[in-house]
Amino acid sequence: MCVVKNKILFFLILHISFLTGCDTVSYIQVNVKEPANIVLPSEIQHIVVKNNIQEKNETHSFIYNKEEKILEVQVDSIPELICQSLWNHLEDEHFFESVSHFRTSSFTENIPFLYPDIKNILSEIETDGIISLDLYQVSSTLTLEEITDYSIIQATYEINTKALFNIFSEDGLKVNSVLVNDTIFWDEYGIDAGAAVARLPYLEDALLTAAERTGEIAMKKIIPHWITEYRRYYSSQSGKMKKAAAYVKKDNWEAAFEMWKKIYADSNSLSQRAQCAANIALYYELQNQFDLAVSWATQSLEEFNAAGSKKEIEEVYYLNDYIKRLSNRKKENYFLDLQENNKMNEVNL
Repeated sequence: MCVVKNKILFFLILHISFLTGCDTVSYIQVNVKEPANIVLPSEIQHIVVKNNIQEKNETHSFIYNKEEKILEVQVDSIPELICQSLWNHLEDEHFFESVSHFRTSSFTENIPFLYPDIKNILSEIETDGIISLDLYQVSSTLTLEEITDYSIIQATYEINTKALFNIFSEDGLKVNSVLVNDTIFWDEYGIDAGAAVARLPYLEDALLTAAERTGEIAMKKIIPHWITEYRRYYSSQSGKMKKAAAYVKKDNWEAAFEMWKKIYADSNSLSQRAQCAANIALYYELQNQFDLAVSWATQSLEEFNAAGSKKEIEEVYYLNDYIKRLSNRKKENYFLDLQENNKMNEVNL
């Protein structure tokens, strides 16, 4: 599920939390590779994305004061846009040697094509496999609700999407399937219904957003992919911790790591030792040594708990989540190795 709200407010709150929190905390971006939900046969190195959906109308609901009205909208172009989105995201990840997007007219004038025809289709276009969008359902609901305490109207726009992708090898056999269920909703407010609704996206734009997201989610289920996450590390305005942080900013993690180990060994401060242990855990995560990362993160958690002051509460909360994430990454890397070892054409980005 995705919630689309006021992004400016979110980042403002995030920025303020960074400034008003402990001045020894800094953040970095970390590129993390996540495994797919499936493993494809290694012989599939050239893939085609194909829309196999017939044109149809979809129902969209409008609810006001608990009264519902049903609208019908023609969305025959949306499945093509989903396939376009999937094609774009597959290309961006460089997992296959080539990715093609074939529109309906490239295969046959009558869709859907029959599965016995797939082998012939694949031989004609000289590819190893095909990803076929075989089911697509979308519904939207616009709800208006009066918030009496503030004399305003809340408008909520919800888009629900369901899409089924079947994957076939060059011999015409189905090798896997991927199902995408996704929900996006927007919340806006106004002094009356017209003002609230005016701030929402048009239905067409909302459907386009849903189509783009559906293609992206499908890609993440089909192939390994990169995501960006954020990690915190502890620095200082002075002393050796500041020097170690300067090494981090220069991307010299080895020098920072050596300094953190020395500070940890020499310090009598539980808080400082806890900070160094957390930094060392981050270093080991970046080396994909997850057992050591978990061990040092756990040590940091114990030191912060032992310090016992209220300002350590945030650190304890973060480290509990971080340890869970490290454990998950260890499992994910196991499956990632299986998938990448089965794909000789994987590009090391």
